[in-house]
Amino acid sequence: MTAIINLAYDCGQGNGKLVGPHGWAILESYAARQRGEQVSGDLDGIRSKRARHQITLENAQRFYVGRNAHSVGEPIEALDYDRYAGSPEQRALFYGILTEYMQKHEVRLERVRLTIGVPFQVLSGAEAERNVQAISGWLTGEHTWQADGERYSLTITETRVKSQAAGALYQYMFDENGHIVRERKSTLIAPKKGGGVQFVPVGILSFGFLTVEAMAVEYQKGDNGELELVKQDRFTSSRPMGLHRLLDVARSGPELTLAELDQQFRDGVLDTGDAMTIYQRDVSGVLIDAWGRSGWKRFGVILLVGGGAVALGDWLRGRFEGRAFLPESPASANGHYRDGRGQDLMPILAIAMGLYREAMRS
Repeated sequence: MTAIINLAYDCGQGNGKLVGPHGWAILESYAARQRGEQVSGDLDGIRSKRARHQITLENAQRFYVGRNAHSVGEPIEALDYDRYAGSPEQRALFYGILTEYMQKHEVRLERVRLTIGVPFQVLSGAEAERNVQAISGWLTGEHTWQADGERYSLTITETRVKSQAAGALYQYMFDENGHIVRERKSTLIAPKKGGGVQFVPVGILSFGFLTVEAMAVEYQKGDNGELELVKQDRFTSSRPMGLHRLLDVARSGPELTLAELDQQFRDGVLDTGDAMTIYQRDVSGVLIDAWGRSGWKRFGVILLVGGGAVALGDWLRGRFEGRAFLPESPASANGHYRDGRGQDLMPILAIAMGLYREAMRS
């Protein structure tokens, strides 16, 4: 029987990120319905735009996903949490990132143990248990789809649902082999007056497309004497102030979808000068609501992840007086974690990377 492999999926509103034993893949979380006949080829010498992938579900629903999807199909903009329960467009995006991974690494996946990272709000409140069951319900089992006219199938043997913010901590704590990075223990443990040591809380900020999530965690000894990671609810919150807010402010008119604005932003052609100042004020308000004006000083380190962390990186470093940590790809990676424009993708991949490293330990 084929061996089961671990995959970690960061189910983001801006990008889907997948990390496994072969490497990583990223796919923009743009989805559009395919209606009528597909336009192919060139018309009068004018080349048509192409979506990254065309996905056909088992029920014959067809979608474009990834880059240019909103230019060639009927755009779907679902900035809510319902899609995590397995909406058709979310299934198409999931199959799209699986296809991207398999094509990029020239592999065929058969049996997968999946760890999925979702926003904290999905895992909190009265609906938390029901949400986890819904996510596991549609993901666990057999999957069959067509991508770009080719048939794919695989089986997910187990689904583990984690918060995206926890993935950020795991990326910081564990190396690529799943071992604890010893030199980072100093940010988690501090000497105690009178001898011994005490655990220091860690702040985590995840800047996604939809939300900014703030979390504080620290280690403590459980009743059995074993170390366990606990969340400090007082410093944990989620607000809908993700990167979409910057795009909304920078929007010059209603003619472009958020996905099209996001694509312009990624390509470096969207003017965000004045909008960035407004967005920084908005984010500042979110941080004060979550941690107060000086509550962040209790943290040994503040981890920054997500596409918004890249856009706000220098501003956040200054705000937190050098205590902020933005993941960077190691020099030994030789550009392995950079995109075509040379941008370091590690802050964007960090959550999926951390979830994968934790999965290797469990």
